[in-house]
Amino acid sequence: MKLPLLSVLLAVIATAVAQATFSNPVLWQDLADIEVIRVNDTYYYTASTMHYSPGAPVLKSYNLVDWEFVGNSVPELIFGDEYYLNGTSRAYVGGIWASSLQYRESNGLFYWYGCIQSGERKTWIFTASDPAGPWTAQPPIDECFYDLGVLIDDDDTMYVAYGRYNISVAQLSPDGLKPVRKEVVWEDSVRYLEGSRFYHINSSYYIWLTRPADGQFVLKSDSPWGPYTDHTVLDRMASPIPHSGTPHQGGIVDTPNGDWWYMSFLDAYPIGRIPALAPLTWDEDGLPHVVTDEAGGWGKTYPVPVKTCKKVNAAGEYTDTFDGSALSPQWAFNHNPDNSAWELGAEGLTLHTATVTDDLYSARNTLAHRILGPKSSGTFRLNLGGMADGDVAGFSIFRDESAYIGFRKEGDSLKLIAVHDIIASQSAGWQTTSNGTVVATATASDVDLSGVADGTADIYLRIVADLHPTFGVAANNPAQLLYSVDGENFTQLGPDYWCHNRWQYFLAFRFAIFNYATKALGGSVLVKEFTLELVEAVSDSPTGEAYTYTTSLRAMAEVFDLDAYKCDFLPSRFWVAIRSESQSQREFPTGDLVAADNTFAITTKSSLKQAAQSHFDWWCRSPSCFLSVLSSEKHAHRWAKQREKAQSSRFSVYLLEIDTSKLPVTTYVFNAESLAEKLGIRHSYSADEFLFLHRIPGRSIVKKRSLGEIEGLGDFEEQDARHFAARPFNPHYHWVDDLFGWYDSDEECEEHNLGDDLMEMLEGDWYVRPARLDTTRSTPALPRPGETNRTSVASKVPLRDLDPMARKCPQSRIVCSYRGTAEEKSTHDVEADERGGRRQIPFPGREAEFPILCEPLCVRQGGSEKGIASANPTSETFSPAG
Repeated sequence: MKLPLLSVLLAVIATAVAQATFSNPVLWQDLADIEVIRVNDTYYYTASTMHYSPGAPVLKSYNLVDWEFVGNSVPELIFGDEYYLNGTSRAYVGGIWASSLQYRESNGLFYWYGCIQSGERKTWIFTASDPAGPWTAQPPIDECFYDLGVLIDDDDTMYVAYGRYNISVAQLSPDGLKPVRKEVVWEDSVRYLEGSRFYHINSSYYIWLTRPADGQFVLKSDSPWGPYTDHTVLDRMASPIPHSGTPHQGGIVDTPNGDWWYMSFLDAYPIGRIPALAPLTWDEDGLPHVVTDEAGGWGKTYPVPVKTCKKVNAAGEYTDTFDGSALSPQWAFNHNPDNSAWELGAEGLTLHTATVTDDLYSARNTLAHRILGPKSSGTFRLNLGGMADGDVAGFSIFRDESAYIGFRKEGDSLKLIAVHDIIASQSAGWQTTSNGTVVATATASDVDLSGVADGTADIYLRIVADLHPTFGVAANNPAQLLYSVDGENFTQLGPDYWCHNRWQYFLAFRFAIFNYATKALGGSVLVKEFTLELVEAVSDSPTGEAYTYTTSLRAMAEVFDLDAYKCDFLPSRFWVAIRSESQSQREFPTGDLVAADNTFAITTKSSLKQAAQSHFDWWCRSPSCFLSVLSSEKHAHRWAKQREKAQSSRFSVYLLEIDTSKLPVTTYVFNAESLAEKLGIRHSYSADEFLFLHRIPGRSIVKKRSLGEIEGLGDFEEQDARHFAARPFNPHYHWVDDLFGWYDSDEECEEHNLGDDLMEMLEGDWYVRPARLDTTRSTPALPRPGETNRTSVASKVPLRDLDPMARKCPQSRIVCSYRGTAEEKSTHDVEADERGGRRQIPFPGREAEFPILCEPLCVRQGGSEKGIASANPTSETFSPAG
């Protein structure tokens, strides 16, 4: 049928408009530690894959937006026995981390380099003339070029930038297979920098570096060997995706027209680390700048970088019938497979049992696929006629905590089960600590499996996974496990499985098909088809967010009278200090400031009291449904300055101004003093503190200023000490960074502090070296009441006052008491702040009683006494003094 010319033109115009812009993320899939390169008009992308095989996928694009999986640079993880699940060792979270991909025009070869995170930690090299493969392993370099970035210079010389903290450059031999010169070109003892990418642009050399996981920096020099200057590209820039981290790491690439783009990734667990793209501009000094949205954040949408008629088979929804000569590069096995135990054929993929085990994490030939975010389903069509007695086969949502729906063959019959909580624990070195619990079993009245058991009928297994980002807030990510005998009507088996959003495993959940034996090898399953489909998009539009928010409050109001506790009259303005590592964060594109737990339902007076008590208790690190603001700009400014000093300037602090006339009528605001009184909470509050429930609407936030932009509001003064009797800080106490110093890791902190200072304290006299505890660095210049000076502590103090039982107290929880008058005596926990490994000596603002437990870590500021606290483990208690 011929379409009218006007209709054709309109269709062409509509298609052009649709392609004029793109939305971040570029791919809703877990593809982190990015390197992007251009070869003529084609772009290639590589990412880390850790223990999955084949590894280091290669994706192709013509416009930087639509990406097709074309191959894998590492066809087999040949790095050691642990990559084969041979029963003696495993490589979970090892393997391929941040690696580098480059093309060398002089010989037409693609090069992949990567330091392998296990075994001998060598730098492995693979080469290919076609990025789709085949790839060939080259002799490895016998040292680890950690998080390396490769540069092939204009004169064909090959360089590698690598390292963390200290960044080095190595020049490679003409064949690119070994180093011939190495130098440290940048030393940084304070910031943790990694993720090198190396560029020669115009006449300058650039090393692109990240500060995980919220900062991006670039080193610039006229020579690959330096000297380099340091410049900030972004620092805690707002994400385009709600409840995800700052875009960072990745790399930059140009278009044939000379435009530059930055492909980063952002932490968006549980969907993983997903790529986000933004344009770059360059200033007159040759420094790059990210093009942001109006609010100064990473944009949700930008123009498509390249207009081209060339297309790729873009990753996303699709169906795989396994009818090719090789598996799609979108698939990867958990560790290296037993290649004799699987094959492709006319009917599909056959998975023979390759392991006798009862442990899913030890079963070879588990085949995995990335999950499509934010919410999608995977459906397998299976024929199970080849299963043998004792075999277990099924479909898993697979990570360090996993679940599956599957079958166990018992004689000639099949049992359909749902299993939850299969766990490989980080604390156990990713070894299996639980083989799971059967939470549901389908009965004969539920489904007739006789035809499935003998192979005359197929069975369909489906998992629907809602993995929308909940990073930094309470996880709310259910997965449903379902089955069907006809592929149309599906039944859920068992309750929802809740997916966690912790980052430590790095890789995201994946869909995985498995088949293992518990008695003897010999059985098999036939995988006929897999379908990946989006289920529904999670709205992050202003309208969608506002509707969800309003509906939630209305639902609460139907069962509990919140209005009885809210403020009847509001000041015209509020101010709030924010920093990037706060649990509450700005949400884009709405611009709302969102509480860490913005879904907590208050349905009773007791639940309101619980939420308020948790919020008022600064020692409680549970996410709060409230956000504190202040009606005094001067107080807010002092608070912000105190936060910045206490953070030792590691994090920028900003002051947001809120116009209460712009608040929707559905906004719930409480006065802290009034709320505490109505609920019977004993709390040392500040009179000008107010609480927002769930979020502060973005339209009411009228100004954002850094501390440097604020003038004339005055400094912290002694008479203002009453403000700091409440959370979060008291100026009489120190921040103790990493138990007296800065260290590269928790292990180094423990080795130097617990193995040095604390042991010296336990074995003899405890002394504090001034260089390792600078009392003037992170506390305001305010003496204790009645004192006129402050002194650094550098004196030895005998341990005779310490009860021997004190030495048995766990080192991770240390409680101390000031030496001094009885009125001054108080006890305070010193606990690890989860961010950055800090220890904080908290404020003494609440009235509860605490026992003195063990040896001290707090120090006295000023006065004539020694400045070291003594503590004895007794039942005696003291009320902390304000």
